[in-house]
Amino acid sequence: MKVLTVANHNIDFYVDKIMVEISNDNRCSTYLVGGLGVTYSWEGAANLSVSKKKTDMSVIKGIKVTNQHASIPVYVAFDTVASTTTGIRISGGDTLETNYPAIDFRDTVSIVAASGTPVVHGVIWGSHI
Repeated sequence: MKVLTVANHNIDFYVDKIMVEISNDNRCSTYLVGGLGVTYSWEGAANLSVSKKKTDMSVIKGIKVTNQHASIPVYVAFDTVASTTTGIRISGGDTLETNYPAIDFRDTVSIVAASGTPVVHGVIWGSHI
């Protein structure tokens, strides 16, 4: 996961659930919380140690993204970089929600704003098979 801006801005960024990982293959694994349920665990102290999950999501089957800004649109793309020409437009105040199992992609969700700094939130769900 990356948090990027087009240029340096004099604004605050608030990001939840950032993971720091040393990787030999330039790939980041999926972040997970060790206390989410029976298939999750911590190797040591909660939030201060390696977390594990028995199976990993390998197919993304659904997404729900809400654009909280009143007027600035955002664009969402699957397995490619979103732009105003390659993404699915979510107008200000609108939500994009797919119905399981309407989509099937394997890599990334990219979201970009047409301008400014709108707030977006959402969820992604999938399957390990």
